[in-house]
Amino acid sequence: TEGTKYIIRTDIMWSNQAHLLSRAAPSQESAQEAQSEEEDEPEAVAAQQQQHRIRRAVLPSERAAIDSVHDAAFAASHEALLGGTAWFDPSGTCMVAVDSDDAIVGFIFVVAAVGETKPAVSEEPPLPRIDDLFVHPQWQGRGVGSALLAAAEIFARDEEGGWQDVLHLAVLEEDTRVRAFYRSRGYEEGGRFVCSVDGGAYLHAMKPIWKYA
Repeated sequence: TEGTKYIIRTDIMWSNQAHLLSRAAPSQESAQEAQSEEEDEPEAVAAQQQQHRIRRAVLPSERAAIDSVHDAAFAASHEALLGGTAWFDPSGTCMVAVDSDDAIVGFIFVVAAVGETKPAVSEEPPLPRIDDLFVHPQWQGRGVGSALLAAAEIFARDEEGGWQDVLHLAVLEEDTRVRAFYRSRGYEEGGRFVCSVDGGAYLHAMKPIWKYA
């Protein structure tokens, strides 16, 4: 999630999964809504994307750098929405976006296997799922979030995730910018829930990720 770590009630189930699976491509309306991540001309976007690359994080040695990106991104957006609450305890596989000096400018955690979950956190979205997605404020709008999300989808789909059909996540209901970002990339929102940790209202979201969708 591009937001705070969350806990989800297990009594909230997906009733419309079959309907969502039949809609692999985002609607024209959703695509027009998303003006949050990339609004530059194609040439400018291409130039920006050359400034970063995606790789697997080296943990735990890079955890401090990841925490720094999280804190900066949280302060710039979610702090006002959540009243200053910040709980960041991700699990799963971490991929990072780095600049030309190999400094981390964004990250994503994706959980694809049951063994990657934390024993103390029993209520989570279905697997595979996005645990966290954050981009440093100075790097937002350069395609970093899109590149990280695409890498996570590939990982969850076939690298180590066992050819999964659907990728799940949760998004803060009040964060209309991030909601538009995910909708434009094929994610459809489902049930609403209130996080028992930070008190925020979140929405389920899911996307078909099979290989030939």
